[in-house]
Amino acid sequence: MMMSRGELNSTVDQDLMEMFAKRTYVMSKFSFVLTNGPLMFLNLMANVFFVFCLMTRKTQRVKQPLKILLGFVISSTIIYLFSVSLLYYLLMWIKSLKALLVLLAIVNYTVYVNMTSYAWLMFYYYIMIVPSQRGVFLWVKKNIKSVIYVMLFFDRLIFLGNASSEIASVTDISRFCNNGTVGLVTFPDFVKAWFFIINVYICLCLSVMMVSSFATAHYLNKHMKSLAASGGSLFNPRLGSQIRVTVTGILQGVLYCLYGLWTMVIMWWLYFQSYPLFNFNINYTVTTLFISITTVNLWFGQTLFREGAVHVWKAVKKQKPGMEMTYNRTVIDINNVAFFLVNGPLFIVNLVMNIFFAFCILTPHKKERMKQPLKILMGFLIFSAIICLFVAIVLYSISIRYHSIVVQFTFFLIVSFMVKVNMMTYVWLTFYYYIMIVPSQRALLLWVKKNIKSVIYVMLFFDRSIFLVTVFAEIFSVLPARYDNSTAVLHETRMFKIVDSVRFPYLFFSICLMMFFSFAMAQYLNKHMKSLAASGGSIFNPRLRSQIRTTVTGILQGVLYCLYGLWIIVDEVVFNFSPYHFGTSITYMVINLYFLGTTVNLSVRQTLFRERAVHVWKAVKKRFGTGKTSEDLGPAENKLTTLATIESTGVNTALSM
Repeated sequence: MMMSRGELNSTVDQDLMEMFAKRTYVMSKFSFVLTNGPLMFLNLMANVFFVFCLMTRKTQRVKQPLKILLGFVISSTIIYLFSVSLLYYLLMWIKSLKALLVLLAIVNYTVYVNMTSYAWLMFYYYIMIVPSQRGVFLWVKKNIKSVIYVMLFFDRLIFLGNASSEIASVTDISRFCNNGTVGLVTFPDFVKAWFFIINVYICLCLSVMMVSSFATAHYLNKHMKSLAASGGSLFNPRLGSQIRVTVTGILQGVLYCLYGLWTMVIMWWLYFQSYPLFNFNINYTVTTLFISITTVNLWFGQTLFREGAVHVWKAVKKQKPGMEMTYNRTVIDINNVAFFLVNGPLFIVNLVMNIFFAFCILTPHKKERMKQPLKILMGFLIFSAIICLFVAIVLYSISIRYHSIVVQFTFFLIVSFMVKVNMMTYVWLTFYYYIMIVPSQRALLLWVKKNIKSVIYVMLFFDRSIFLVTVFAEIFSVLPARYDNSTAVLHETRMFKIVDSVRFPYLFFSICLMMFFSFAMAQYLNKHMKSLAASGGSIFNPRLRSQIRTTVTGILQGVLYCLYGLWIIVDEVVFNFSPYHFGTSITYMVINLYFLGTTVNLSVRQTLFRERAVHVWKAVKKRFGTGKTSEDLGPAENKLTTLATIESTGVNTALSM
């Protein structure tokens, strides 16, 4: 029997991924997240700050082509960070080798752009710093804008061609395997050609960077000796800036050389051995380290960014320690001791449970694998809770020392965004269960059930977009805020009112959706149980019990959602229509309680988490020699394995009636 083209490609994809997994050096997912998470966050914050400096600094405007060079270095870093984060989470759900290679080609493009942009940045500094009498260099200096623009266009064209060839080479990867079976992958001629072009071009850019840096260093050394001999000052700002640019350029050149060597080893190994030497986690950990050092180097090399950081630091320190963020209002709050007594244990419990949930999702057993879109919904719920808890505790710790409205408001926006993400994700999780549990003959609901993945993805993207827009609107709404020596007076701008007019209707709409889906499931299950009882069927089968548990926890989460939504409304009413407002401690205590309720509800709802907890408990008891075997735990606990299998294989098959 002949396999179709699609079946052959799918088989080859699976076999190739298994072969690569056996031959490559790997880095665990936990190690990757632990290493790259903080680095990516710090890089993102630093580069967003660099963008802010480029766009808002009036005292030191950056001229072209320096501005476009810095813009390419910074924007490529930001795109890389977002792309790798997106790619990492997609890899947990997409099992296609072709999709993996296409995404990798896009990420690699941003890395190449970052590398060569810094090379042309150093060439620009060489041309502008080092005087020359040669005709070609005089012409280049006179037309430096055009030269830089042409070179940037040229190397982006090369990288686009390389990315296109990589994507084209994997559109039908089975053609490049031996007779449709997996042995060694053979590359087509156009991929080999681009392979050599990219290697030669990387070496060329590295040569330009090193020659420019060392030539500038040689000139400055001679210039400093000349100044010293003539009694001139060696400490003028212009010379200091040139020396700093040159030193950071040499350091970046060394970094470029090391990373370029790493890249070439990886590429040559893949070319000659026909399988990757290291897996995705190792490759992009090295790339993230390269990006991180480049960001630090850029900060030291550019006076604009250092001055911007000093300006922000002075603005933060300008407010005296101990000054209350009063908004001309009386603060209703609890003291620090009460805050830590209440929130300390809650924070630890919430964090440990959500990290355990993340561990369950990232390292599932064979029978516990969640299908999409359930996995992405769980991922958003868990990781938004973890990020929110970390940021909240950092914010509170900072607010004890620095009572700065700038710092507090920035961190509060991050916490607020994560809480909204968590809340709306639970709404769409309940909607997902409603669609998969409750049968319907309506054409619209049948279409939604058939395309449930796409519908969930679109809704998740839509409400995250709304939340991001409101966050930026809130930031811009407080930019014209004035400060005096004792109070911070915020002005309600038109944008702030627009944000409120969008936020509260959307919150009310989501509460209504949550309760509707939960009670609709409850009504259906009540009818179904009555029907089973009338027909003599069993009402205690695992599938029905799982559906009942899902419905009950959905209703409880809806009640919790309503209570937290009520708190938000009360907080806004008190702030807008009274001389009082709730302080930071009370606000984060309420958030912590909300997350505790959500976390407990999630642990009860998902059999995967309960079943894995039983496994951990068994392992602990076995490790410390309590003498109990799995049979001693009782039939009730052993049934969790069956229930976990039902849920983890996807509600599409287990929870549909």
